[in-house]
Amino acid sequence: METIQIDIATLRIRNSRVLEIEVLESVELTNNHIQSIQAVAADRLKEPFGLLINRKNPYSHTADSLEQIVSWSEQCIAAAIVCEFAVDSELQRLYESIYGLPNKMIIQYFEHLDRAFDWLTAQLD
Repeated sequence: METIQIDIATLRIRNSRVLEIEVLESVELTNNHIQSIQAVAADRLKEPFGLLINRKNPYSHTADSLEQIVSWSEQCIAAAIVCEFAVDSELQRLYESIYGLPNKMIIQYFEHLDRAFDWLTAQLD
């Protein structure tokens, strides 16, 4: 597994079609941050691909970062979001309803990273 450290997150290439994203604590993701992550995915993953979002650290989004994620849904067909607490998954669902996510992307929530990875891999088969 290849690990890439960028200024706001640790990115792990789990296989040729799965990118794990672990955003650092207290980061507010902007459009530019999402574009940086998208550049890594475009350079290293086969399409279509999926995101394994590890929300072990609290972070937030700006409105433009969520709009940038929606524009990504042609290449990224599924996201498995791992939340340690129920409130995290409820906050994520609120973001989705406000900003129109998930668009064409299939999103599922999990408490365990391994289960999330297995589900995501099955979505991409």
